[in-house]
Amino acid sequence: LFPACYDATSNPKRKTEEFQFGEMSEEEIFVQNEETGIPYRYRLMVRPPFYKVYNFDYSRHNETQLLVGWDYAPTFSNAFACPVFMLLYFIPEIRAAALRSQALNSKMAIQSGTGDRRERISITTELGLLFHLLESLSANGAAFPDAEINPCVPSNIVSSLLLLPEATNLALLDGVAGATEIAKRPEALYRFIMHYMDKEIEQSSDANSDPTSHSSLIDPIQGINFVSVIEYSTGKPKVSSSRALTVDLCYDHKLYNKAETSLNVRFGDILRFSLCKEVPLRAWCDESSSYESVIQRKIATSLPKLLSLSCCCAGKLGYKNGLQFWKQRDKRNWLPEYIEVEIALDRSVVVRELVSRDDENEEWVEFKQSHPLSSSIFDNVDDGFKYPTTKKYQLDAVCSFIRNNGSESIEGHHVIHVRAPKNLECQALRRQIINLEKFIAGREIESRATKGGGKDSHMTIASR
Repeated sequence: LFPACYDATSNPKRKTEEFQFGEMSEEEIFVQNEETGIPYRYRLMVRPPFYKVYNFDYSRHNETQLLVGWDYAPTFSNAFACPVFMLLYFIPEIRAAALRSQALNSKMAIQSGTGDRRERISITTELGLLFHLLESLSANGAAFPDAEINPCVPSNIVSSLLLLPEATNLALLDGVAGATEIAKRPEALYRFIMHYMDKEIEQSSDANSDPTSHSSLIDPIQGINFVSVIEYSTGKPKVSSSRALTVDLCYDHKLYNKAETSLNVRFGDILRFSLCKEVPLRAWCDESSSYESVIQRKIATSLPKLLSLSCCCAGKLGYKNGLQFWKQRDKRNWLPEYIEVEIALDRSVVVRELVSRDDENEEWVEFKQSHPLSSSIFDNVDDGFKYPTTKKYQLDAVCSFIRNNGSESIEGHHVIHVRAPKNLECQALRRQIINLEKFIAGREIESRATKGGGKDSHMTIASR
């Protein structure tokens, strides 16, 4: 996707010869060239009645009328949070838990603040209120197609985040000293909401007398175990374990040399390295009482149901952190639609991705470690999992940052692209049918009352 897709004043028919390449950066030239490469089926040229497009109603061109978006301008404070809320809506388990939590507000609210500013806030319940609003707006799409079915305004939950000391202390919000740059903030907010929701759901489960209720929701869905091993040349290795809800992508420095030689670096190679990272460094060894050259490994030992990835390459230092891999030009689907991850018997990680070839056929490409792991590394590790284990994943959502101008700009806005599940669309259609039937029944009653006239009509309505 390119910035031209989001430019309301762009003309998709203009030719590349009209651009003055000498006055543009390399990335801007690439973007302008790609504008004419966008298939016409994805282009929509609309000429608004005004020269300025501030009053242009984009929702009029939403043909589905099933799933509404948000109306929260990128210039508003904390507007970066809106794509995160929409992403959470499309995770079935989170959506169901949030909608169900509206009846448990007093049990889920966590005491927040000190002194006179004590607040009881539940992010899960606020999400449930937002999701209910989304579904209510969608349910009226068929009954009132010509009326303005306005998108939601998530101001309530944004205000709730401002009241959380944890969000302020972690510098997640606008206006907080030390806040990270806007391009990276959705990643941090997503992690924070995941941990906070788990905390709230666990608290409500403790207060719930139902013995079948689960004490955690997010961790069983997204939790992934890691084993960290530091191998010394003379001493015994140090082993520790950890658990995370997201996987931070790491970019091996060896891949930078490969990218500089114009060879294509596939996504599967980067994901494999991130799940089985190996970094040489120097560390203190107690047995030799000196610093030694060691190898630090961080190896995934379990596979979650939902694989959440943090790209870790947004912002002004993106090119130093791996952004160039995401902008390779010689492949159409660098971010694959399907991947398969396997943890082998020796705990090594194998990643396979489905790649489209030039002849329009597809094939699975495999990425694995060049050298197997030593079995002695896991002698003292008892994780209780059976190996080998394999899971296949489908790409469901991507949150991207669109810069305003040029390659060095740190300002912009976030967009999200989601694969809407078929069952979710069916549920939205059912709600619209129910509302439409109610609307028709109400109109029939009004029509009979009008034809009957006088008191008899009111008696007729009352008898029904």
